Amino acid sequence: MILSNTLEVEPPIIQARLEGIEKPPTFEDKSERFLESLAQDKLGFVIMCVDIVGSTKLSTNLESEKYARLISTVLYEISEIVPKFHGHVLKYTGDGLIAYFPEPSFITKNDLAIDCALTIRRLLYNGLNPILKENGYPCIDIRIGLDSGEAYVVTIGSPKTKQHKDIIGSVVSLAAKIQGLGKPGDILLGDTTVRNLHVMWRQVCEEIGLGENWTYKDGEGKPYKVHKVKFEKW
Repeated sequence: MILSNTLEVEPPIIQARLEGIEKPPTFEDKSERFLESLAQDKLGFVIMCVDIVGSTKLSTNLESEKYARLISTVLYEISEIVPKFHGHVLKYTGDGLIAYFPEPSFITKNDLAIDCALTIRRLLYNGLNPILKENGYPCIDIRIGLDSGEAYVVTIGSPKTKQHKDIIGSVVSLAAKIQGLGKPGDILLGDTTVRNLHVMWRQVCEEIGLGENWTYKDGEGKPYKVHKVKFEKW
């Protein structure tokens, strides 16, 4: 685990997962339980999208079983970080995940979200990748996108097949689009998130240039700004 700038990983447990000899997992959906407990269906969130870069190439270069162990191990370790910052994992995307940080404190949840993103990045590059390399696995790259705004908590699906709570709103899709702009190792943030960060965090963010294909607008009809964490300032 990592908390703030302290790096603590558990190599024996990670090695057991990579070798497929870990203890049988237990299943619990804390996100579902939290969303079920909400008294209202509209809430402010920070959405965080994490993507494992180049997962398609990894899947073709590794044996299927080895690839499955690699992805499940990386997502397990990333998922363990999220609740440390009062967030929840909403869903897994096969080669990544979507997490959310809810109200009541709008500014606090933005600070928590960027702190979580930085911790996840440090976990991967400083803690997990060296262990993967020692065990004969390729190192992993990730990119992370965050955005903030209101969204609806809805029940989707049919009780006859599969039904669960989900978060629906433009903030979710925009966080994913922002993540898609990133290069390996990048943490990108939407302008709403940056404007609601504590000044300490805003000082490590820098607006990036957007091409003509970026069609998302802010409330004034101007291109919605995207910012990048400048790690040399952090």
